[in-house]
Amino acid sequence: MDSLETIIIGAGPAGLSCALELQDCKIGYIVFEKSSRVGGQLWDMKSSVRNFVGGYSPGGELTAQRLVDLADVMKANVEFNANVEQVDLKLKTVVVNGHRHKAKYIVIATGCRLKELPLPGTSIFSDSVFYRTAGKEAEFAGKKVAVIGGGDSALIQCLELSQRSPQVHLIHRTSKLKARPDLVTAVRSNPKINLLLETEVDSLIGQKRLAGLQVISSRSGEVRDIEAECLLIKIGYMPNTEPFRGQVNMDSSGHIFIDQNCQTNVPGVFAVGDLTNPGYPRIAVAAGHGTMAAAHIRTLFEGSVKKLN
Repeated sequence: MDSLETIIIGAGPAGLSCALELQDCKIGYIVFEKSSRVGGQLWDMKSSVRNFVGGYSPGGELTAQRLVDLADVMKANVEFNANVEQVDLKLKTVVVNGHRHKAKYIVIATGCRLKELPLPGTSIFSDSVFYRTAGKEAEFAGKKVAVIGGGDSALIQCLELSQRSPQVHLIHRTSKLKARPDLVTAVRSNPKINLLLETEVDSLIGQKRLAGLQVISSRSGEVRDIEAECLLIKIGYMPNTEPFRGQVNMDSSGHIFIDQNCQTNVPGVFAVGDLTNPGYPRIAVAAGHGTMAAAHIRTLFEGSVKKLN
């Protein structure tokens, strides 16, 4: 069993920021990343990056590539294609690809994934139901589209789809959209976007291809059909924290509770990035979390060294 100072699980902005800060502090670490490259969710981000001082990007890929370049230049200690099979936070042990590792500190930076919506008929119309549009723009061109969601991503997609679709239905289950005010204003003023608030999808309609949706108004109970040849589901993200359930305090959605140092209720275990509570799903916040966690690890590490001396 290998003995390490710090194990970081995940090489997105949060995990990599933590790693590089620890590297500067001369504190040993290893990052276990399940994919073949750093960057995390950035590779799947379609919207432009406009609120990160690290630089503007027309999509997440450019920002992700900058992380790849930085990790290469700094020779970050990242093990790719690392399948984390078992984690014991109390003992600070992690089993990766059949090999057990032990550390003084563990940093959870596993990020989030798209939340799926279980709707009757999605398997039948799988060619017409999407969670992402990247690389599939031609599928939506000239077709009536329905989008489910009320956050930034859903509204951005509506605005983009309205440029090449004759009509876009935006369906949201509550009376208030959660997106930025500027996006809400743009959607409300767009004549191609049909806003359906306090509405939920009951079923999908069609034969071999999707033809429409049956929707229900949660306010009036009215049931009606709307035309849609494509369905895009953008209902947010869920944290990749299942391996840690029962070992660390979480909220009902699986986000891990942290203090001002990004430390959890388990001593020596930290959580950073989009999977935290409190938290805010932004690149800058993730990067800051990683640095804060590393700073506190340094404090703990230096304190343990003094005790030994």
